[in-house]
Amino acid sequence: MKNLFVLAVFIFSAHLTISQTYSNNREKFVKEFQKNLNEFGKAEFNEFIKKELEPMLLESSEMPEETFTRMVTTCNLLVTKGMGTYPEVFNYVFSVYSLVKTKQSSGSINAWNSAVDKLLESRNVKRFTEFASMSAGFFSERRLTEVSTFAWFYEGGTYEFLYTDKAFIRVSNGNLVCRVLDSQSSIKDKKYVDSLVIYNTSGEYDPALEKWDGRAGKVDWAKVGLDPSTTFVEIKGYKLSMKTSNFTADSVALTSPYFEKPVIGQVSDRAFKVNREGDRQFPQFLSYDKSLKIKDIRPNLNYEGAFSLKGNTFVGAGTTAQPAKVTLFNGVKPVFTARGTSIYLAPEKVFGSNIAISYFLKSGDSITHPGLNLNYFTETKIIEFSRPEVGLGQAPFQDSYHQLEMYVPLVVIEENGNTMQFTYEKGTSQEQRVARFESKDFFDSKLYDQLQGLASVHPLVAIHNYSYKYDKTTITEGECAT
Repeated sequence: MKNLFVLAVFIFSAHLTISQTYSNNREKFVKEFQKNLNEFGKAEFNEFIKKELEPMLLESSEMPEETFTRMVTTCNLLVTKGMGTYPEVFNYVFSVYSLVKTKQSSGSINAWNSAVDKLLESRNVKRFTEFASMSAGFFSERRLTEVSTFAWFYEGGTYEFLYTDKAFIRVSNGNLVCRVLDSQSSIKDKKYVDSLVIYNTSGEYDPALEKWDGRAGKVDWAKVGLDPSTTFVEIKGYKLSMKTSNFTADSVALTSPYFEKPVIGQVSDRAFKVNREGDRQFPQFLSYDKSLKIKDIRPNLNYEGAFSLKGNTFVGAGTTAQPAKVTLFNGVKPVFTARGTSIYLAPEKVFGSNIAISYFLKSGDSITHPGLNLNYFTETKIIEFSRPEVGLGQAPFQDSYHQLEMYVPLVVIEENGNTMQFTYEKGTSQEQRVARFESKDFFDSKLYDQLQGLASVHPLVAIHNYSYKYDKTTITEGECAT
């Protein structure tokens, strides 16, 4: 029996000896750590050990003995759990070194250690591997998370680790940055092609869920060429998932040269690879107020509606019930008004699709259309009204002066001219180069019959009968549909 006990002790001791990969002697630990990393052949490992870890352990008193002993014990525990020298052990040691080097508080260090202990108690070692990788990335380049196409960073400011039932990082007064990775770049310093930045922000990051809870911050439009000192939003609070490369914040305050006071609305931004200049559509802002007024947003052009920025382009935004509106003036007299859910006001032109227009004649009459393509060139002062071949675009222009319905593909007008050109778009086929003018009093029996189609009752007769039955001269679209 005694011999069996001695054998058991010998086997147990041998097991401890095999598992005890790292020594509690600092000098031996450095040599063992370096030897184990040699097989991975990365120069940065040797540089880290020689220039950073070795001086801390052997030439200074920066790392307390208690911290060193705990580090060695955990390294050996990682080995017994079948984890490799790289990445698990290396990331762990590098993280402990970084916590000490950056002079983290004892509370922050203890919280990080608690997270490590909790994860090592779990049977799922992958969770520890991910946490160690995140920690090493954060300490080396302030990287919070990274996937194949983008990475999130927190740069500047201060940080501390906290632990309740899980670990999270609390940061203050730094910049939150999302960068898109350029998979085709072999140059380390140029591997990012676009970025999203929230300046001077604070918050808490949950590594397990990859979620961010942010407080305060500032977003500007510098990446699309607007002056960051005059065009920016201030954020109060926001949340985002770092599994995506975008964010949205509500109730932000926009400062812009267009307004004397900040405008409240929603901001969104996205980091992605830009293949052409037209793709630069972010950051974006949309005001909550849909009835803002801007005089002379372009020379002699007034605007009314919601304020929207898409990249560096101002987009007049509205709804079907409350569309955005631009009005061009010649002195005090309006030249035309245009209404739509989206009207783009670029520096060189004002344009939009599905735009309702009213062009005013000197007689006081007007030419109108319920939904066409608008182009107003601010330099040449040329106005173009183009009828698309679908939807409301098929409707004719209504000329109240001549009492005509005009089926014309394109109308071109000089802002200060006295003529109106009826023409067609470039590339229009010969068969489609047709203009048709009909009197508003003109009755076409064929067109009347076409409106009935296969219905048993003509729709105009049905509307008349409804109006007569209920004694109503004005009815809604819904009533017509029934």
